[in-house]
Amino acid sequence: MTEAVRLRPRAESDDGFAHELRSQHAAAMMPGLPPELGAPLCDAQARAFEASLLSYEPVFDWIVEYGPTSVGRLVSCERETEQLLIDLLIAPQFRGIGIGAAALETAMLSATTRGVSTRLSVKKSNPAARLYTRLGFVVTGSDEISLFMQHTPQPKPHYV
Repeated sequence: MTEAVRLRPRAESDDGFAHELRSQHAAAMMPGLPPELGAPLCDAQARAFEASLLSYEPVFDWIVEYGPTSVGRLVSCERETEQLLIDLLIAPQFRGIGIGAAALETAMLSATTRGVSTRLSVKKSNPAARLYTRLGFVVTGSDEISLFMQHTPQPKPHYV
């Protein structure tokens, strides 16, 4: 990776990018669906995701940048006792080069600084589960579709 990865707060001007990113993700989950059926479904899924964010408080909505280019989105909710990673999407052409890991490590720094765990869920079939394991997340439960994972920061040594 030659460019810097950074998170910046999502602005209203990012709405189109965020919607397209979510729609691309939804389309990838429905391979083989004819475009005339897939496009409306992906659009509806993207709108439903945005509406679901209203159930979290407070929501931190970040655009992931690689150099000057917007390449992803990270959404989290910081609670008093934990940080919940709601969504991490990286555009397909930018996956596999460390951008997702760098974005997630940046987000985890806030939880680590506060001494709280970061929790997330990921579909069992999602290759990102390997990334989460590599970054220190452990599986705390599962259902038919998802793994529930948690990263607990290591306590700092206390010297006397």
